[in-house]
Amino acid sequence: MDVTLDKTDPEFWEDTPIGSIVRLTDKQSIDLSMEHGNLDGLSYTVKEIQRIRESNDVLTWLVMSLESNEDRIWLVVKIVDEELSVYAYFASEDFETGNRHDCMTHVDEDDEGEYLDSIWIFQVPDAFDPEEDELIDFMKDFDPLEMKYATAIEWSEDDTDIEYLVKKQGEMHGKVTEIPASDSDLYATVVEFQAEGAKNPEAMLLEVGDVDAEDGGLIRLLLGTEVRLSEIDVLRA
Repeated sequence: MDVTLDKTDPEFWEDTPIGSIVRLTDKQSIDLSMEHGNLDGLSYTVKEIQRIRESNDVLTWLVMSLESNEDRIWLVVKIVDEELSVYAYFASEDFETGNRHDCMTHVDEDDEGEYLDSIWIFQVPDAFDPEEDELIDFMKDFDPLEMKYATAIEWSEDDTDIEYLVKKQGEMHGKVTEIPASDSDLYATVVEFQAEGAKNPEAMLLEVGDVDAEDGGLIRLLLGTEVRLSEIDVLRA
């Protein structure tokens, strides 16, 4: 079978084998590699791939889980027709990964009292009446699958307040194919955001879970940046 070596060709990414080595030489990767005493960028191994095909066949995301001895990142290849863009993301340490029910109901406490510490990733349901309802109690009984994701995320980066705004396509959904293959029937929700002037101008809420999961799928908040194809080298396994 012929394998294309053209990184502008979506098939190059669709056919990337597990175990391949990905080297990133974008500015952030170079800066991080300098902390380890080299100028060669950062190298990772492809551990797994989730292929998400949008339900209206508008686009495909290839979500590649990459690991090194130091950390784990996600390389996301977004394919629209024959055009593609590539993003390097890391998981935010300020967001506790969980399913929809977890994020709706997890309670923390500060000097002002108890609050839902992850509810900000969602829009407040229209059925919630702040004059009649307590949000913590309301969310305990609300159907997680009825929640809609936020259209803006307030964030702090290097002591600077920034705002991630949802991209024009909004909340999108699609079927997931896993590599290596699994027996699970998985479905994904993807919400992409962008913030002007941020060190990490790209953000993604990625939810993946079983189609029949009543509490929703596992949600990650990923932050990162778009990467030029010239800043990516792939040594295929």
